[in-house]
Amino acid sequence: MKFIKNKTIFLFLGIALVNIGCSKKGCIDTDALNYTADAKKDDGTCIYPSKAIIKSITLKNFPNVDDFGNSWDNTSLADPFVSIENIALEVLHQTNPKIDETPEIIWGVTPNLIIQENSFSTSLILYVYDEDGSVDDEMGEIWISLKDYTSSGTETNKYPTTIQKSAQGCTIEIGLSWEK
Repeated sequence: MKFIKNKTIFLFLGIALVNIGCSKKGCIDTDALNYTADAKKDDGTCIYPSKAIIKSITLKNFPNVDDFGNSWDNTSLADPFVSIENIALEVLHQTNPKIDETPEIIWGVTPNLIIQENSFSTSLILYVYDEDGSVDDEMGEIWISLKDYTSSGTETNKYPTTIQKSAQGCTIEIGLSWEK
């Protein structure tokens, strides 16, 4: 009887050790680049993006008239373009004007604009202009902080492939990827 009791204890210990040893380890943070969906235990290997790569800009909407109620161009439609600047107003990227266009206007960003992690908290300002020869009329400006879209940010959608923001009658969507 004692032999059967000891055998039962060893059997339970063996099953417990197998169950403990079989729990899959990996990165369990869904915001990480290397998230392991079937991992049950975090092994401390999570990798987070260190750069955002802006690949496209879509001007989804812009006002038909300026602040004074005037058309952007006297005889034709607006000629919009977008300038991406940092807080110091340094131009990081500027699209070519699209002549006589209406929304939705898509520009590829070539070469891609790379924003390093140490600049995630710096606001990007997307200015929308109407190209008018010597004087470009500002149609609107939109501020974006990439840090808001990281694991420590305020937005619920972490590391998205598109960010859409609106202000002053303009709506812009940026297409991007996040990399290590």
